[in-house]
Amino acid sequence: MAPFLDDPSDMSVETRYELFSVLLHSGGAFGGHYQAFVKDVAARNQWARFNDSQVTPLVEAEWESGFGDDGIAKADDSPKPLTAKGGASAYMLMYRRMGSWDECSVDDAVIPADVMAHVQGENEAFLKEKEAQQLRRDTLLLRLVYGDVNKQIAVHKQTTLAEATQLLHTMFHDFSPGFTCTLDCVRVRGPGGEAYTGRESCTLAELGLRSGTALTLETRLPCEEFPTVVGETNKFSVHVKVFVLQDNGEFADPPMEIDVAADLCMPALKQQLASLCKIAVALI
Repeated sequence: MAPFLDDPSDMSVETRYELFSVLLHSGGAFGGHYQAFVKDVAARNQWARFNDSQVTPLVEAEWESGFGDDGIAKADDSPKPLTAKGGASAYMLMYRRMGSWDECSVDDAVIPADVMAHVQGENEAFLKEKEAQQLRRDTLLLRLVYGDVNKQIAVHKQTTLAEATQLLHTMFHDFSPGFTCTLDCVRVRGPGGEAYTGRESCTLAELGLRSGTALTLETRLPCEEFPTVVGETNKFSVHVKVFVLQDNGEFADPPMEIDVAADLCMPALKQQLASLCKIAVALI
């Protein structure tokens, strides 16, 4: 900017400026969406995209998303797309004077106490909301059917089927005094009637359960056995050969063989192999 100063001979004033923020808008005059590209002045060449509550590193290819359309009118007078490049137009560029501003640290002592308290309060609220959002993403809202009872339950997606069964068993004991089944006389059936036999250590996410899934609680008398689910054991089965390494460094011959469900999760598969080979799960 030196050529434009009233007194260009005063070289004590830094005259170089650098772009450090780009404000973008997508949409029209009556509505749209705003976001910003902001440079991390401490990291120098690192830029970030601020899009509502989401802040992500900005890669070079994303710069074109702020170029807007090409301004070429359509021959048929049809509406132009919102943008020909990527969805937004830069409408304000912000520059900062270089030099002494390169050091952007501010001593907390110079910040008014009420401002610090306000910022800390906002940061704490943001972290709590972030944790709440993550919990909502990780929570499944399932429907549980037992006789004429139809209840909605909230459970974490990383809960194992065994843990979920115990949770449901406890829940029914709490609100239904007539429910006297012991835990070993209860199992959960999936939306297609599957009993998830052998997959009790799988998480609900690994079993493919999603919010809105309806589960059935099945019970039996202590003297009875649960009915076999027709086709479940042979449905999508996989034949596995197990090579056991012996103490002498050689593999046992012949290898052990086992048929397992194709959708068996890894913890359940390891448990079956450990039982077959009579070794600890940790060694698999």
